[in-house]
Amino acid sequence: MKDEKYNSNVDIECYKNLANAVIIQAAEDLRIKLKKGESIKEFFKFFNSEYFAVLTNVDGKTLLKRILKEYNKS
Repeated sequence: MKDEKYNSNVDIECYKNLANAVIIQAAEDLRIKLKKGESIKEFFKFFNSEYFAVLTNVDGKTLLKRILKEYNKS
């Protein structure tokens, strides 16, 4: 069996993919809740949280506003 060397580039890419998937899923869940007229309070907390900031460099407040604006246009 061949020894596998630690590849930090692959690990970082996997982390980024997972982080992006979490954010995409949250955005999709928010859109669903908006369409159903359900409470979205937890999404305000998530998009403005330190956890969100750890996942991405995207501004959570801006993303949240964009999704809300998108919903209000429809």
